[in-house]
Amino acid sequence: MSLLRKRLDAYFLGEKYQARLGRSCATCGGTMTHTDDPLHCSPGCVPEQTTVPAFLPVRPATRIAGFRANAERRAWPGVDIEDVDPVDVLDVHGWLCHLCARPIPRDVHFRDPEAATVDHVVPLARGGMHTYANMRPAHRRCNISKNDRWQG
Repeated sequence: MSLLRKRLDAYFLGEKYQARLGRSCATCGGTMTHTDDPLHCSPGCVPEQTTVPAFLPVRPATRIAGFRANAERRAWPGVDIEDVDPVDVLDVHGWLCHLCARPIPRDVHFRDPEAATVDHVVPLARGGMHTYANMRPAHRRCNISKNDRWQG
């Protein structure tokens, strides 16, 4: 018997693999069989993908902390950084893109080109501050095309 065959047999008869088989499906509660999906017993049990609105499914404290950490990484040393909730920025400006003046849909996937993002008017890469006064809502497409240019 080859070394590879011995290792495969040891894996498939091992406790970790057997414990995996004893789990139940996240959707139907049925017994798991060997599948590539660790949560569902068959492709028919996998729920349809729903759209994930930008920023919305996350708790406010988590959203603010992540937004701040990202800004601290990109900002110049010594620049003012406030705790900003991106949803507040979107709500204050009525979910309108400040670059193209079109409405931003709330029900699109966060990777969609029309998804909501928050743009720094004076980019962090150019010395701008991470404050409410320096932020405006923008579509992902508009924000990416602006890049680190200053529109003012």
